[in-house]
Amino acid sequence: MTCHACLNRFLAVTPAFWDMLKDRRVLLVTRTAAEVKPVLEAEPYRLHISHTLAFHQYEQMPETLQWITSHKDDFDIARFSCLKIDFKIFCHSFYNIIETRVKFWRL
Repeated sequence: MTCHACLNRFLAVTPAFWDMLKDRRVLLVTRTAAEVKPVLEAEPYRLHISHTLAFHQYEQMPETLQWITSHKDDFDIARFSCLKIDFKIFCHSFYNIIETRVKFWRL
């Protein structure tokens, strides 16, 4: 799994992506999570951001993964937008935490 900028740009303009997230409790992990939360909760997105985690640097990974493990029942899906980290390692670690809770939704 990789974080690809082209995919993120495509998803941002795809209504089905936002529709999939509307009825889910979303964990938002990014450098500016607190600032982005009100934007995503307002029109036209109307998402339910259940938690935000400010992620600035690679050194926060253990603490972030520990929080996710402790709160894995408090969100349905996580939206990561993390720059300058080894996203493959982060996603692999995150998947190992929630692999028993993985759900697939059809668009």
